[in-house]
Amino acid sequence: LFYKDIANPIESTNLPGSDDDVILTFENSLSGEIYGLELEMLYDIGGGFFSSSNLTLSDSEIVSPDGLGYTNSTRPMTGQSEYVLNTQIGFDSEDGKHSASLVYNLFGERLFFAARNTGHDDAYEQPFNSLDLTYSWYATDNITTKVKLGNILNEERVFEQVSASGEAVEILKQQVGTSFSLDVKFTY
Repeated sequence: LFYKDIANPIESTNLPGSDDDVILTFENSLSGEIYGLELEMLYDIGGGFFSSSNLTLSDSEIVSPDGLGYTNSTRPMTGQSEYVLNTQIGFDSEDGKHSASLVYNLFGERLFFAARNTGHDDAYEQPFNSLDLTYSWYATDNITTKVKLGNILNEERVFEQVSASGEAVEILKQQVGTSFSLDVKFTY
């Protein structure tokens, strides 16, 4: 269980501008709090295989000063989701030369920025699913090779804002893409 009481938390907000532009800045609010529950699990499947998971359930509230034009003077904290899930299936070889993991991550809707002087509601990043595959080979005590395939699901990050008319409008879509990396590390 956790609880944090934050004085003058920093959050992102938009500067008033044209309807087509979103210009962000950072400001201090009056107060904020976050509380929740974090659960972790590690299970030895056998033969070098294991499973682990981490689930966080939380809620938050931030309070901004009145008179600054915020659509909602009380709202969730920027970037905070009500749930975050990380889970993996992994393998560690008995000789310590190989390791691999398939990792799934999910976070729930989270505040992107607090709306101000626009007539629109706050903007939220929509839930995002990520699946990554990593393999490491420890060839010698000095040489390590790591191969990673990231965002296998090729999910996009989507940001929405409810307009003054009550319609959810997509304000930003980010193509994250699937990535591939190969790292070779030599230590001496």
